Amino acid sequence: MKYNYCGIVFIGGGSSWAHADDKQIAAQKAAEQAKRDWGKVYKFPLWQEFKVCMYDMSDVESWHADHTGVYNTQTLEEVPMIEIIAATA
Repeated sequence: MKYNYCGIVFIGGGSSWAHADDKQIAAQKAAEQAKRDWGKVYKFPLWQEFKVCMYDMSDVESWHADHTGVYNTQTLEEVPMIEIIAATA
């Protein structure tokens, strides 16, 4: 399934991410996923604010991310970050 936006929370040496057709929904899902993924590594308060990096994935079929950025797997071009959204989980 293809989505328009991908929200990624970069945390520690890793990340958590989520896709959605709406930026706010993608940010909220990514924050919730980060809390689930990293809750055993870090102690988060009940309502933790995460900074979610948003990427426009409308023209991207597949992607990968590493410590240098987010890349379109087919073209190997960097996918530019469009904004950072604060989301609470």
